[in-house]
Amino acid sequence: MAEIKDRIAELIETREGGSKTRFAKKIGIKNGNTGLVHKWLSGAAKPKMEYQQSICTAYGVSINWLNSQETISITNENDTELSNSQISIVGQISADRLVGIMESMQRHHNEAQHSHDATQKTLTDAMERGQKISQTLADSNAILCGTNAKLGSWIEKTCKTG
Repeated sequence: MAEIKDRIAELIETREGGSKTRFAKKIGIKNGNTGLVHKWLSGAAKPKMEYQQSICTAYGVSINWLNSQETISITNENDTELSNSQISIVGQISADRLVGIMESMQRHHNEAQHSHDATQKTLTDAMERGQKISQTLADSNAILCGTNAKLGSWIEKTCKTG
């Protein structure tokens, strides 16, 4: 059964092209200092839980897999078992695909937000136009009322004198 040091070595080789510095930076070790990583790989030390969690998050693996408590057995369409490096490639493709999906979702969100903002502006403009129309109608009504009053007075005077 693989040990944690073997799992870390596998991640470094398959996901970081052998770069311990990239691995260290990706899991949050300051300045990509590889001293800790060398200790883990040699078996002289085991990563603290915070680093184990960081490794799991950064590489999309479970804590059980990292600690060699779970194995992955994946077969292709010919029922041939895939090697660890092939599984890692599939995992990387899936991770890349997930990133693409997330980027697409972000674009759709931004477009929806833009559409929402444009709709809100259109509604605000329509409300302002409605208020102006309402004011114009009120002004027109006042003018008509004034005209009706004058017309009524004129009719009354005309009828009395006539």
